[in-house]
Amino acid sequence: MAGAAEDHSQRAHVLAGMVRQALYVGRVEDAMTYVGLTDMFAGSVSATTRAMLCVVNARAFATLGHLAETMRAIEDAETWFAQRNPEADPPALWFYDDAQILGDTGHALWTLGMRYKHAAPEAEERLSEAVAMHAQSDTRGRMLSAAKLLRLRFQWDPRPEVVGQISVALDGLISVRSARIHDDLRALSSALKRVPDVPGTLALGEVITNRDDELMEPSFS
Repeated sequence: MAGAAEDHSQRAHVLAGMVRQALYVGRVEDAMTYVGLTDMFAGSVSATTRAMLCVVNARAFATLGHLAETMRAIEDAETWFAQRNPEADPPALWFYDDAQILGDTGHALWTLGMRYKHAAPEAEERLSEAVAMHAQSDTRGRMLSAAKLLRLRFQWDPRPEVVGQISVALDGLISVRSARIHDDLRALSSALKRVPDVPGTLALGEVITNRDDELMEPSFS
C-alpha cells in the first residue's frame, strides 16, 4: 500500500522494520537484501528518516561483523541527523531525538562489542549517554539501552560491582513489557550463572529466573 501510494516515508518505516525483524530471527541474508533496497527511495525522505535507515543498515553490517561498514553507516546516520528538521518528519518518527540515535547507534556497536572487546568501549559510551539523556517519561527507551549496556559490561568485566548494577536495574527492566528486554534479561541470567566464582552471580541469576512469569514471551518487537 505504501509503495502504491508513493508514500516513501511509510516505505522506509516498513522496510526498517523488516530489517529489524529479519535480524531478530537470525535471517541475516534477508536483512541484507532489505538493506539493499533502502537506497531506492532514500533521496525522497526526511533527513531524520535517512538517519534512521543508516542506523538500521549499521545494525545489519554489525551482525556480519563488518566494523568498517558499520562505522561508515553510523557516520552517515550522524551526518543526516545533524541536518534534521522535525517539522519535515513523518509522525512515526516523533520520538527520534538525540537520546534515540545514541541508543540506536550504541545498539549497532553493541553487536560488535559483544564479539570484539576493542569495539566495546564506544558502544558502552553511547549506551551510557543514551540512558542519561532519555526523558524520565521514556522508560522503555531508557531501559532498552540500559539492558544492552549491562550485558556489555558483564561480558568483559564480570565484577561484583557490575552484578550490583544489574540488581539495582532489575525492577526497572522487568517493569517494561518488551520482548527485547526480556531476551536481554534471560541472557544476563545465563551469563551470571556461568561465573559462579563472582560473588552474587548465582543468586541474582536465580532471582531473574524465578521472575520469568513477569516477563513477556520472546518476539521481534
